[in-house]
Amino acid sequence: MSQDRESQTHDSRRHNHSILGGWLGSYCYRTRHEMPVRFEATFSRARKGEHGFGGAILDDSPLGEAGVSHGLQTGPNVRFTKTYQDPPAEYETAPVHYLGTLSDDGRLVTGTWEMQLRHNGKIQRTTGRWEARRLWAEAEEAAAGRQSADVEWELPVR
Repeated sequence: MSQDRESQTHDSRRHNHSILGGWLGSYCYRTRHEMPVRFEATFSRARKGEHGFGGAILDDSPLGEAGVSHGLQTGPNVRFTKTYQDPPAEYETAPVHYLGTLSDDGRLVTGTWEMQLRHNGKIQRTTGRWEARRLWAEAEEAAAGRQSADVEWELPVR
């Protein structure tokens, strides 16, 4: 096999991981010197008739729960939009647009995020970085469900 063909085969095998599943991560603001904010995310297939993926994110901050929409994965690259569902009134929020790249082994995703807030009549762009480590993959969850459905439970008779 030629070296070009071998590297293409290696690349296609290397980037066949899906973003679907559970993740634990953090994000930080590029312009602030605050501690990173931790979050837990679940990415799942989009509803029937929709394209891409969706999900939910729970921030370890007063902003709380957010929905994930417009998720798209192309090879190792992902993008999605996070929208907080019921933020406290004292917080300005806007949809947050995420871009990221899965690692070769599919266990880490890193990237950037951006949102635009209207402040005193002007639009202010806020950006930062994020990363997340895989907790579980959708395929693993499905396999575990099939296995538990196949197990027969016997209780000891007394």
